[in-house]
Amino acid sequence: HLKHHLFLLILGNSLSFFSLILEVILDDEIEKIRKEEMIIAILICICVIGFSSDDENSAKKAAEGKETSTDPADMEDYGALVDNVGYPTFKEAVAACGNKQTIRLLKDYKYATSPSYVYTQKANYTIDLNGHTLDFNDSGYGLYLLKGQTVTLNDSVGTGCLKNRQCIIYMLDGSNLVINGGHICGTDKDQAAIYGYGSLTINGGVIDTAKKNGYDYYAVMIGNYSNNNTPAKFIMTGGVVNGSLYVSGNDRDTNIINISGGEINASSYIAGENITTISGGTFTGCTCFYFKAGTINISGGTFTSTRGDGDWLHKDSACTNTGDAVIFEACNYPAGKPKMTITGGTFKGYKEEGGTESTS
Repeated sequence: HLKHHLFLLILGNSLSFFSLILEVILDDEIEKIRKEEMIIAILICICVIGFSSDDENSAKKAAEGKETSTDPADMEDYGALVDNVGYPTFKEAVAACGNKQTIRLLKDYKYATSPSYVYTQKANYTIDLNGHTLDFNDSGYGLYLLKGQTVTLNDSVGTGCLKNRQCIIYMLDGSNLVINGGHICGTDKDQAAIYGYGSLTINGGVIDTAKKNGYDYYAVMIGNYSNNNTPAKFIMTGGVVNGSLYVSGNDRDTNIINISGGEINASSYIAGENITTISGGTFTGCTCFYFKAGTINISGGTFTSTRGDGDWLHKDSACTNTGDAVIFEACNYPAGKPKMTITGGTFKGYKEEGGTESTS
């Protein structure tokens, strides 16, 4: 506003000087004009032109997105950045995000109404929660990954949270999700926090889920039922999953599970003709892993059972909680019997009161 007032003041003075010049010329008294007045008039004209040019540049920047500086005071009006360009909200930032760009939150953001999937057509992009909460507030899926797309989730501060009323992230087959940080909060419903058919890599962060009948529900559900889909992948090198891992499949879709670190704090169920490799990590649950088919290679990791309800008994498509750290079941599953190789690791069965703990 100050800029506009100065502009009007200078413009008014400039017109007065031009009127004076015109009047003097008409009266043929140009010799009465002092050199100083002529110089001032010229300088004022230059200032008017400068202000007009600056206004044009400002309008152009507003149309393209607002550039910000590194001064925090300059970012107060922005909700998110796409690289160095500011936008009022995350919603506008994700719409403007280009390939291989980073969306960085500057404020918490919650969608006022269900967005019916949040996605961009660009191939690859990164979300930096930057210590803030992003709430999709949707009764369906939140963040939606397209085929061939890679989305990376970071949290440069460490207190950021991604949440939704139901499934938080959905992956189409052939998509890639990389989690390096952030807290994927538990859903309000008994649905998986991350669901789909793509490739999931967890290097850090925390994934929570809701509880169903007193138990942690599936935090991650991935895999393929259709022979036309690209096999899914679950790769874990770090981070914490507070909920079950479920990898589905049939006798023709071979999904890949590769775990070398991190924590999974619930029972995990691996079905189908999958290839599972575990070389490290910490796992706790009623039964840490329940394999019904596929190829399993375990060379490291710590597996600890936290509950036992009695002897083994096949029940529906699963079995009772026996207190065993790992279970391999041959039950004529379509993909055949599980084929396991164990060369390392620590396995601790559940210890009942007054009983003994089995360790191997």
